[in-house]
Amino acid sequence: MLARENNDFSWSRWANSNEAVAEIDDILRRINAAETIKLLPLQVLFGPTSSLQEVSIESGWGDDFLKLASRFDDAIADL
Repeated sequence: MLARENNDFSWSRWANSNEAVAEIDDILRRINAAETIKLLPLQVLFGPTSSLQEVSIESGWGDDFLKLASRFDDAIADL
């Protein structure tokens, strides 16, 4: 979703989709490599008023973000 054309990054910490996607790709790489990852930065990524939520709202996919955030919350509930 972050790689979609015409996303608006003006209210996020990312300058553009390349920065946002690179951060997510790095997180996924670390998970796939079974590296230790702190949970708090991931929770912040999906939190209210996070850069991810700001991009989603400004870019018209806020409802999709809420579904994704809910799936994330469910996935970490037992951690």
